[in-house]
This record gives sequence, C-alpha cells and structure tokens, in this order.
Amino acid sequence: MTEPLELDDFLRWQPPKLVPIIDKGLMYSGSRVIIYGKYKSLKSMLAIRFCANITRGLPWLGFATVKSSVMYLQLELPNQMLQRRIKKMIGLNEKHSPLFIWTEPSIKIDLQDGYDRIEKQVKKFKPDILVIDPIYKIMSGDMLDTRHVQNLVDMIDRLITECNISVMMVHHTRKGTYEESGSDDMLGSVIFSAWADSVIKVERKKDKEIIVKFEVVRHAEEELRPKVMSVDLDKLDFISTGRSV
Repeated sequence: MTEPLELDDFLRWQPPKLVPIIDKGLMYSGSRVIIYGKYKSLKSMLAIRFCANITRGLPWLGFATVKSSVMYLQLELPNQMLQRRIKKMIGLNEKHSPLFIWTEPSIKIDLQDGYDRIEKQVKKFKPDILVIDPIYKIMSGDMLDTRHVQNLVDMIDRLITECNISVMMVHHTRKGTYEESGSDDMLGSVIFSAWADSVIKVERKKDKEIIVKFEVVRHAEEELRPKVMSVDLDKLDFISTGRSV
C-alpha cells in the first residue's frame, strides 16, 4: 500500500531504474506483454522460443534481451509434445538461466484459490518472468464481460506487484470478420489492449513465414515496424527475412 506524496517530496524522490528485459522498450521489469494471433499462427511457438532465448540471453525477434529466469505456465499442450518442442530449441546440457515448466490445465488466476497456487509457486521458484499460455484457459469468468476481464487483469497486476515479476501472456483473436484494426481484434474486452504495456500480433502468411506486428509498445522511444520472419520448423526458430510489410 502506497501513500500520497507532496509535490516537493515526489520531485526529490529517487526512483529505481527501469530494468530492460527486451530491447526497444518491448519489456521492462514489471511489464505486461501480450502475444496474440489466430489459431495456428505459431504464437505459442513464439512464446516458447522467447523462453528458450531469454534464459540464454539470446536475441528474440531480432531484439536484444537480458538473460532472465522464466516460469512457463501452459494450460493446453500435453507434456510429451511440449518436451519435444523444447528439445529442438535447447540442448539437454546447454547452459541457461532457470526455465521452470509448469503444466496446469485447470488453474484459474481470477479465483482466489488459483491465484494463491500461482503466487505460491512464483514465490518459491522466483522467476523474473511468468509466461501464461493461453489467457482464456487461466480465466474462469466471461471473456466478453468487461467486469470479468477487469478482475483478471487486476489479479495479474497484484501478482506482478507482490512477486516483482514481468508477465507475458498468449492470447487469441476473435472469430469472424471485424472492422476494427490493431489490437482491438483480440478475443474479449478491449481492456486487454488498454492494460498491456506491449501487444504483439502474429500473422501466419505462409507455411514457413509469419508477420510480427508491434501494435502497442507504450515504452518504445521509436515506432517499431512490422517484421517478416521465416520459420525454421526443424529448430522451431524465427529468422528475420529483412523484408518490411
């Protein structure tokens, strides 16, 4: 709980430095990042690749990263399939910061019991970043109800504050055709795009090519142009083509 500060005291306050995690303002310590796209757009693969690269301090989508520990909480894939994917990305004895894999298909962070279980594991293992894949599985409420979505993001903000972590979440687009452009085509309430610090949209244009759009980057000092990435399906990696959109 914070207290109000008189203006002179506020101006004398020495804030801690923002700790960058991904270059160009995409993620700082305490940031909230959403990756989203249609079914089979490879958004989950991109999130797993993020986990693999950042625990080794390797670039992700061409952006420099700071080597960080990660907890990957996933609620969809069988562990056998997930293990095969990660083995293609990281060697068994390869040096990396801790990467904790947690499969829990039924946990709900917007319910107190679910929140308590997640907080317990985060405080136990102390990752720098929590990756949640996907959002709709971590939520008990109605994704189309702004009250329920607000409760969800409030609980995640509480976790960020209590555990001093950053959060990345994987999300879906809405079904059907919509006139809205940008992050307003995310499934559920527009609260998500208003709440997140960075929103990254993934579009699969070809079997081995995706377009990555940086639709919200609140802390960027310059506009981040969309990137066309080729997909290496053998190594499950994403390589810049150098082409613009």
